[in-house]
Amino acid sequence: MTMNSEQDTLLALAESPHFKKDKLAFAGRQSGLYRSRDMGKTWDVVNIIAGESLSVTALAFARDGLVFAALPGGIAYSNDSGASWNWAQLAAPSPYVTALAVSPDFGENKTLFAATLEDGVFRSVNGGETWESWNFGLLDKQVLCLAVSRESVFAGTGTGLFRSDNNGRSWREMTLSIEDAILSLAVMGASLFVGTEKSGLLKSDDDGGTWKKVKAKGLGAPINQIQVSAGKEAFIRVAAGDTLHESVNKGKTWRVIHLATRDNPLILTA
Repeated sequence: MTMNSEQDTLLALAESPHFKKDKLAFAGRQSGLYRSRDMGKTWDVVNIIAGESLSVTALAFARDGLVFAALPGGIAYSNDSGASWNWAQLAAPSPYVTALAVSPDFGENKTLFAATLEDGVFRSVNGGETWESWNFGLLDKQVLCLAVSRESVFAGTGTGLFRSDNNGRSWREMTLSIEDAILSLAVMGASLFVGTEKSGLLKSDDDGGTWKKVKAKGLGAPINQIQVSAGKEAFIRVAAGDTLHESVNKGKTWRVIHLATRDNPLILTA
């Protein structure tokens, strides 16, 4: 991948639900959207809107071939792995989308969520064709990250953690053991992982009733991203500062693995 400038920041990553088989991944940068079909070895530019290079700030797969990409002004979606795109605008003035999250039951309810930096959470119940804001009870509308389980939606903000148990219609603040900005979230089975700016990585195994800090060397840096797999590997990967950490035993022990380079942004493959 050829970069336009040294400041072409990597903003989002997503790999196909069957990544090991189809080897498909997308990377969002300030310069636009990039796609790899060989597990991140090589990348090509994907033009969502012909003739325009728009920054891609969030990505998410809903199923094989169906990928969503957040752009200035709205959210695009492709049913054919990026060959063609449809476009849904968000209400003006256009918010900055920080994260996308797809319902585990997307095949039945067509529901997904978008976090924004200024306007809280938007929800689509028709597969991304239209979006509405759903912020009742969301006291902080600076939403930095999202996670979805079969029972709840979680939103991390600049001041704390919020939860919805009615598919995003209303929200309530959760009690944490710290006061900090929530930069990243992930659900793994019955566990919820929370990445903070200054307080490291937190984990709850009882639906948010109690929390414990995950202790490992290097996890005190800002936790910018958490990636989990519920498959046979059952890995957790955490981007803490400029280092990537991995655990294959639900956070009991950790190892450091390589980070991406500018020319190979995929951090999902150790």
